[in-house]
Amino acid sequence: MKQIFKYILVASMAVLAFACQKEINPAFDGVVDETEGCVKFNIAMSNSTRAGDTMPEDIIVRVYQVGTGADGADKLIRVYQEYPIEDLYLIAGNYKATVEVGDKFGDGFTASSLQSAEDVLSKLYYTGAQPFTVTAGQTTPVTVNCLAENVKVDVVFDETAGDNARISDAEIGVALGEQSLTPEINDSCYFLISEDEDGNIADNTVAWSFKGTHTAKDGTETSIDKSGEVEVEKGKAYKLKFVFSKAPDGTIVLTVLVEQKVQGYDDFMSFKPQPEFEAPTGGLTTDGGVLTYQAGQPVSVTVQSINPLKTISVKVGTGEYQEIWNNTDSAVSSDNFRFTVEDDGKKVKIDVNAEFFAGISGGMQNVTFKAEDTNGGVGDNKIEFKNQGLDITATTADLWLNTATFNAVVTDASLPSVKVQYRRKGTTEWATTSAGSLSSGNIYAVTSSAQWTEGKNVNNHTIYTPNPDKSIFANSTYECQLVLNDVAYGPIAEYTTTGGQTITDATFENTSLSCWGSSNTNAPFWGSGNNTYKNELCVLSSYAGQQGSHCAKLETSETLGMLASGNLFTGTFAMDGFSGTVSFGVDYPWSARPTAIKLRVWHNLGNVTTTKYASLIKEGSPDQASIYCSVINWDTQHQVTSGASEPTGVWSPENGINSVSAGEVIGYGVAYPQGTTEGSQMVELVIPIQYYDKVTKPSKKYKLIIAAATSRYGDYMNGCNSSVMYVDDFQWVY
Repeated sequence: MKQIFKYILVASMAVLAFACQKEINPAFDGVVDETEGCVKFNIAMSNSTRAGDTMPEDIIVRVYQVGTGADGADKLIRVYQEYPIEDLYLIAGNYKATVEVGDKFGDGFTASSLQSAEDVLSKLYYTGAQPFTVTAGQTTPVTVNCLAENVKVDVVFDETAGDNARISDAEIGVALGEQSLTPEINDSCYFLISEDEDGNIADNTVAWSFKGTHTAKDGTETSIDKSGEVEVEKGKAYKLKFVFSKAPDGTIVLTVLVEQKVQGYDDFMSFKPQPEFEAPTGGLTTDGGVLTYQAGQPVSVTVQSINPLKTISVKVGTGEYQEIWNNTDSAVSSDNFRFTVEDDGKKVKIDVNAEFFAGISGGMQNVTFKAEDTNGGVGDNKIEFKNQGLDITATTADLWLNTATFNAVVTDASLPSVKVQYRRKGTTEWATTSAGSLSSGNIYAVTSSAQWTEGKNVNNHTIYTPNPDKSIFANSTYECQLVLNDVAYGPIAEYTTTGGQTITDATFENTSLSCWGSSNTNAPFWGSGNNTYKNELCVLSSYAGQQGSHCAKLETSETLGMLASGNLFTGTFAMDGFSGTVSFGVDYPWSARPTAIKLRVWHNLGNVTTTKYASLIKEGSPDQASIYCSVINWDTQHQVTSGASEPTGVWSPENGINSVSAGEVIGYGVAYPQGTTEGSQMVELVIPIQYYDKVTKPSKKYKLIIAAATSRYGDYMNGCNSSVMYVDDFQWVY
């Protein structure tokens, strides 16, 4: 092979700029421009001719001046179509030479149609390009390497095509685009890849075909008709090796091995023959055009190769391959597979049991078998099918009703009861749905129910506490499993919800919030009772253990027996004389039900010093702060007025679902801290939320209240006059 390549390898051209010195180069004859250099071309094609020998007639040399054409393009200044080339004088500067050698034709040709290696050489087409610089008065050697543009395709028979194969009337066709050849065995074909006007490759696929007749020992004749395609690259060589092997029924199997992608034009990198898989049989059937596994049925997959098989592996989806068989074991078996070896190890039947499919998730899945033979050939077969089981990818959740609808594929002919069991990851006890219903084809829709604990609050109102371990909440991961006839089926899958919500400006890093100032009549979210008389009830501050750089500081103020608790709330505040009115309630885009609200807090709460309008906590007893949130569904804000006279409108979310006329209280969470927080840093406080209404999602104008005050009964001016509390980073818990 390499002897032939001596004629079709790399041809090179040397562009030499000889010294432009008068005393050693009489060509200048004393009239040379001092700004010019002299270039003398000498063309040599390696391994075929030497300088001065007869050269191919089809030689084109073009010389370009770099960057001097229109829009900075290279400018063509010389074209030579004969050899030798006369001396060339060029002004000092940057240039590029391109070379074409040979006949650029459109038809393929074969080596057998030519008389000698020189004929082959004359039919090959080479190109090359090289930039060079001309320097006045200096010698600049330049080499242009011209590489073959042709695609070479060798056609050979493997030793398996000997007399014992009894092959006759063999005809082989090879074509690239419009170029079609019928080569002899052990022939070499040459093609040029076609390109469009812009130089883009139009077709780089070589198509091959084989037609022949095989005569069995008993005289039976079998026609062989096989074809295929190989993607090729210019300047590279490919070998089509036709290999024959005996099929179980005595006929001949034709395999074409393609050695391709030459790295150095005579340095082959082999493309090994691939073991071939037959279509699976058994429990995989076509259902509405989709390959579907019929639950409980075995499936068989057969692989064979022209060489003995070495290993068989399998992977599910995008997982890792796991070896399930190799030819060194005297007996190969596993829990899910059974193997039958035939034809001296060249054929293996894989029986796959139902338990294997039961261990794969439901819905559209894929299983890939891979086989490697003893000659390094590797083949694989990916089977894409609809599998019985829980299709977790099709799960949808309602994060307010806290339910999920699961899709399960059920192909069991017995039509079992279909349920799903689920639990929050990290817990042990399952919740189980009611039986699902057939929604379409073999798909069952199964919907979970929210789990609640019923109880009574301090005012004897019925409340419901959600169970997030057995209900579907935002920002959570759940383990789910299909249950057929009350028996778990298939793998445990994980379903992760997102959709958690944030609370506006609850980190208090925004230094321009209304609550820091004395004008809260139009507070968009956070407001406070700050006013011209008392402007330090809520201030931007900082405290150890906060999240970020700031937190809110709430501090009680008392003047002439008028106690004002430090406070922060969602709503607005307005002063009228010596009385102030809080309008509770803001809009909020609820999409996910929370189970609790948490925050960071530090407080120093003293004993009650003032009981102006009530002694709900007696003087001298420990005061209590108040922190609460309430999920509301109100048409209007609810107003509470306090100050120069007894308060009006005072309310508590613990007073029931209809505790105010503005609308319903859907749910609430309250905490009443007292004393001093242990330690010198803010700590996390989690306040569970109970619900009066398990279904209604707020839809009216006002949907949320969050409030914090240094005295639980501050509206009655009942509290400690020196209490202080820091709060920060309110968040929903799901």
